[in-house]
Amino acid sequence: MRQSTDKKGVDQAVAILVRHGIRQVICSPGSRNAPLVLAIRSHPSLEVEVVVDERVAAFTALGKAINSGQACVLCCTSGSAVVNYYPAIVEAYYQRVPLVVLTADRPEDRIDQQEGQSIRQKDLFSEHVLSQCSIDEKELSEEALVGLSASIVQTGSIGGPVHWNVPLSEPLYGTSEQEDIRVEISSSKPNDPSIPWIELKESWSGAERVLLICGQIADREAAGEKRELLQQWTERFPQLSVWYETISNTEFEAGMSCIDRFIIPMSAEEKEGLRPDLLLSMGGEWVSRKVKKWLRSFPEVDHWHIDRYRHPDLLRRPSREIHADPRHFLQEGLEHLTPLTKKRSYATEVRELAELRAERHQKYLLDSAWSDLRLFAILNKRLPQKAVLFNGNSSVVRYTQLFRWSSELFHLANRGVSGIDGVTSTAIGYAKRSSENVFLVTGDLAFFYDSNAFWQQDLPDNLKILVVNNGGGGIFRIIEGPNASGWFGPHFEQTHQRSAKSLANMYGLQYFCAATEEELNNCLQDWLSSKAMAVLEVHTPREQNDIVLDNYFNYLRYGRS
Repeated sequence: MRQSTDKKGVDQAVAILVRHGIRQVICSPGSRNAPLVLAIRSHPSLEVEVVVDERVAAFTALGKAINSGQACVLCCTSGSAVVNYYPAIVEAYYQRVPLVVLTADRPEDRIDQQEGQSIRQKDLFSEHVLSQCSIDEKELSEEALVGLSASIVQTGSIGGPVHWNVPLSEPLYGTSEQEDIRVEISSSKPNDPSIPWIELKESWSGAERVLLICGQIADREAAGEKRELLQQWTERFPQLSVWYETISNTEFEAGMSCIDRFIIPMSAEEKEGLRPDLLLSMGGEWVSRKVKKWLRSFPEVDHWHIDRYRHPDLLRRPSREIHADPRHFLQEGLEHLTPLTKKRSYATEVRELAELRAERHQKYLLDSAWSDLRLFAILNKRLPQKAVLFNGNSSVVRYTQLFRWSSELFHLANRGVSGIDGVTSTAIGYAKRSSENVFLVTGDLAFFYDSNAFWQQDLPDNLKILVVNNGGGGIFRIIEGPNASGWFGPHFEQTHQRSAKSLANMYGLQYFCAATEEELNNCLQDWLSSKAMAVLEVHTPREQNDIVLDNYFNYLRYGRS
C-alpha cells in the first residue's frame, strides 16, 4: 500500500507509467495538478525534477528523452501553463521523441465559466500527438488502463508525445492508501514488415547512379552499426554514392559530407552530370535546402524513403515507401541488391568533385578574415573529437555542415521544427542524463530567448555553451530574400548590443569572452577544461559574416574570391 492521492483514477494512471519502466518526470509548480504530484511522489522509483517555467520544463524533458531513448513525463497545472508545453511538443512530434504529457484541468462543466486558469484543454495538442485521452479522476476501468498502456507502447515504438488530460475537482490535496494496479499491461511492439525487394530491384537494376541521403538520426546506440553497414554498401555497390549531414551521425570514410559545400558551387553542367537515376533516403529532416532544390529539378527520378512509420513528401512528389527500420533495410540490401560493373563509377565522380571542394575549402580558410566561418573552422579543429555537439538552429547548424567532423563526435539539433525557442533547455536536459562532455553552440538570439533555461536546479557541469554573438539574426544575411525585401531591419535582422556576461553572472555561470581570433585562442582551452557549466561568448562582425561566406562559395566554385 502507498500513501497517494485519494483520487484513485489519477493514482492508477501514474502507476501504469511506473509499470512500463518510465522513470523520468519533470513537474512544474501549481495547484490544480496537486493530485498528480501526490501520485507521482508516492513512487520512490520515479526521478522527479521541478522546473518552474513550463516551456523550459518541456524542452528539458525533450533533451532527457533524446539522451535515454525512454519517455520523460511532464506534469503541470491547468490553463496557460499547458499551452507553454506546445513548442516542445511539436518538436518532439516531428523529431520523434517520446514524451508523456500529464496536464491537470478543471472539470468539464467549469470550462468557459470564468474560472481561473481554465481553457479548452481537451484535444489541445490533437494535431501533434500520437494519442490523447481524458482520465477519470474517480477510477479507471480495465479498458481505460489497457488504453493508457497502449499509448505508452506507442510513444516508445513510433517516437513522439502522448497527451493525458486530467479534469480534477476540489478538494485537491486529499490522500489515502492505494494499492498497485493488477491489470495486464500492453508490451507488444510492431515487427518490421517485409521489404518490397522485387519492386525496388526493378528501379535498382537500371540505375547507374544511385544516391542515398541520410537526414537527422539521433540514435546513439545504432550509429556505429549504421556506419559499418553504409561502408559495406559503398564497397559493394560502385553505382552508389552516400551523402550525409552531420546530424545524421553516419560519418564514415567513403561517405560524402558537407552537402552545401558540394552543391552550392556546382555549375549547371555539374548538376546535370550528377543527376541520380535512383534516390534513396533515410532519417529525419535535411538541413540543406539546396540539395532539395537540386533534386526537385529531376521529377522523373524514382525516390524511395526508408522509415518504419513516416514517409514525407521531401521533394514535393510522392516517394515510394519502404516500411522498415533503416538498419534492417541496409542489412538485407547487401543480399538482395547487385553491384553494377562499370569502368567509371558514380561514387568516383562524386568523390573527385568533393575532393576538389575540400582542397579549395582548406586553402580559403588559410587566410580567411575573422568571421562566423572562421570561428567554426577553429572549433572544427579544437573541439574534443569524442563528445556531444548540440547544434543551434539557423546559421549555426548550417555552418557546422560545411566541415567534416570526427565520427566520434555525436551531433544533435532541434531540427524537428527547427525553432530557436528551446535550444538551451534541450541541451541542458540532454547533458543532465549524460556522462560525456556536451558542447552547445548557439546563436545570440536563441541564447537570450531561452534564458530561463538556467532557472532550474542542478545545472550540469558537463555542459559548455558557446554563444555566437553577431549582433542579430545573422541567418537573414545568408539566405536569399530578406535583404531585397526593403524591410531587412528590424523585421528580419533584429540587431542588438546585448552581452551574455550579465546573464551568466546572474546565474553564477563561468564566463569567457572573445572578439578576435587571438582572444578566442587565448581563452578557448580554459573554457573547454572548465569544471562547471561555462559560457563562452564570441563576438563576430555582423556586417562582414555574409561577405566572407559569399567569397568562400565563390572560391569553391572558381578557385578565387
